[in-house]
Amino acid sequence: MNRVPVITGVTATGKTDFVKNLHFLAEQSKLAKKIEIINADAFQVYRYMNIGTAKPPENILRKIPHHLIDILYPDEDYSAGKFFKFAENIISDIYKRGNLPIVVGGTGMYIEILIKGIFDGPAKSEELRFKYSDIMEKYGLDKLYEMLKANDPEYASKVSPNDKNRIIRALEVCELTGMTFNQCHRKFHRNPAYRYDVYVFTGDRKKIYEKINSRVDKMFDNGWIDEVKRLLDMGYNPHLDSFDAIGYRQVVSFLKGERTYEDIVREIKKKTRNFAKRQLTWFRHMKDIKYIKYIDVFDKDIVTDLREKLLYRLS
Repeated sequence: MNRVPVITGVTATGKTDFVKNLHFLAEQSKLAKKIEIINADAFQVYRYMNIGTAKPPENILRKIPHHLIDILYPDEDYSAGKFFKFAENIISDIYKRGNLPIVVGGTGMYIEILIKGIFDGPAKSEELRFKYSDIMEKYGLDKLYEMLKANDPEYASKVSPNDKNRIIRALEVCELTGMTFNQCHRKFHRNPAYRYDVYVFTGDRKKIYEKINSRVDKMFDNGWIDEVKRLLDMGYNPHLDSFDAIGYRQVVSFLKGERTYEDIVREIKKKTRNFAKRQLTWFRHMKDIKYIKYIDVFDKDIVTDLREKLLYRLS
């Protein structure tokens, strides 16, 4: 069975740049197969949210087929489960066309689910979610976390008290099945259809932070504030899950006159740097992965080796 390459890792480490360079070399060499990218970012799936989610530029999207970008409106739901099912179907279609699928994106949970398999358990219950949302509105998220600790202390110990989505999902599953979340995972686990080679792009922390700060500045220069204003003018509520993407709610607060421009820029840079730290933490507990310091010149030979391996598979 073919092993699907995965290019993932810390934000701002050059994943898109690597893929662009690989496509250029393949095109110049007139190789038989083409690259097709499967997006593994949790927010690039949303239409109209381009700048703040750091989508690949239009010229790249036109040249290289990309999947799972701009497939949903901002008020539609997306999840790791949907990603898993979409991605496996797309991989199958790409292989049927004789091309090479490459999964690209930095959402660690999506990557881990793709390579390990998924919890294919009970569907969401709108009734229960309304119930939990009502409790949270009245008593705060702390109340839901206490409920989870009472019902499933093992899973609660693994979840951040601030992780609203996971807390609600775990409570929902417990109530629907009468089992703990881990028990349900064992019963409803679905194994992956493919095997993967996972390459985690990283680099010197100082350089990553410099690139993050620079990229945030460029996002604002490219019209991020206008992008968020258009979303609000179209009637999209900033409490939607799509606005969980770093920076969108901060820009909303600026547009409402609640915060200064300097304040939100500073916070967005800090949140993005913290996100990079969390990404590293996530990847550290994954097995059978290979780290590549793409933005550091001393890893040039390893980058070249990876590029050659992928070009060979395109020949």
